[in-house]
Amino acid sequence: AVAHYEQSADYYKGEESNSSANKCLLKVAAYAAQLEQYQKAIEIYEQIGTSTMDNPLLKYSAKEYFFKAALCHFIVDELNAKVS
Repeated sequence: AVAHYEQSADYYKGEESNSSANKCLLKVAAYAAQLEQYQKAIEIYEQIGTSTMDNPLLKYSAKEYFFKAALCHFIVDELNAKVS
């Protein structure tokens, strides 16, 4: 499912439909976090958060995306601490 959502996001970006592409990428990030692919989820959440800050209508949702990225960072840090 993740690969198909990524492919859909690429198609939407090709058509300049950034809103739909972001929705697909958010699904990819959510599934990546569930599959413990936290680095991938972090990159996607930060990318979408940064891109939504440029839009005056979407800038308030950027906080949610950065919060989710921060949660993934905490999990990665905890896992790294357990390994050490």
